[in-house]
Amino acid sequence: MKKKNLGFSLIEVTLAVGIIAFAFLQIISLMPAGLARLHSAKELTVATQIATHVTNELKQTDFTQLRQSPTVFFRYYDTSGANFPVDELGNTAPTRTDVLYVTKIELTPESAQNKTFTTITTASLIKAKIVVAYNPQCLAANNLFNPPPGKPLPTIAYTTFLYLGYNN
Repeated sequence: MKKKNLGFSLIEVTLAVGIIAFAFLQIISLMPAGLARLHSAKELTVATQIATHVTNELKQTDFTQLRQSPTVFFRYYDTSGANFPVDELGNTAPTRTDVLYVTKIELTPESAQNKTFTTITTASLIKAKIVVAYNPQCLAANNLFNPPPGKPLPTIAYTTFLYLGYNN
């Protein structure tokens, strides 16, 4: 009587292990690209939240106070987008080492004559440019937006424009 062989041969096992190893190598090689995408998506999400926060803050500020504020000022944020306390000029101390996002806010008076606004007849306008920069080297804001020679420009994570108006 002939005995039946119920197991796998060495060649079959070796072939199966080789196929599985090849598949795992392909999957593992995709992980760095996926992690980089995840990191950039997190940066963009935090930068968008910061820009939204600054936009809402500007919308809630009295227009006359906006006209008297400095034309360029900075805000500093940590990894989660939490704002650092500001001084009387609206700036935080740029010497902190845990600053990961820097927001540059430029306020420019504009004339409503060249703009097409249907709801504003004679208005005073302020154009607000909000730039959120990712700052992994924790550079001070003046070095971040005007880097010394040889230093790279920051990664601009988000830029938006906003017109704030006041009817006369």
